[in-house]
Amino acid sequence: MYVLFTLFVWIAASVFAGVMSMDRKAGFWVPFILALILSPVVGLIYGLESPRKSDIRYQEQMVEMQQQQLKLLQEIKKQLDGKNEKKEA
Repeated sequence: MYVLFTLFVWIAASVFAGVMSMDRKAGFWVPFILALILSPVVGLIYGLESPRKSDIRYQEQMVEMQQQQLKLLQEIKKQLDGKNEKKEA
C-alpha cells in the first residue's frame, strides 16, 4: 500500500512539475519526463529555469525594433551625408 501511495505522489508531483512549466520554453513534456525518471524536484527546477515564452517573444520584438531603428538611422545618415556633400560642392 505504501509503495502505491508513493508512486501516486511521484506521478502527481511529476504532473505538477510539467504543468508549472507549460508557459515556458521547456513546455510540459520535458520537465514531466525528467520528473518521472529522475525526481519531481529536478523536473520542477529544470522547468522553472527555462525562460518564459512571453519573455522570448518580447526579446524577439525588441531585437526586431532595434534592427528597424538601425535601418532608419542609416537612412538618415545617408541623407545627411548627401546634403553635406551638396553644401561642400
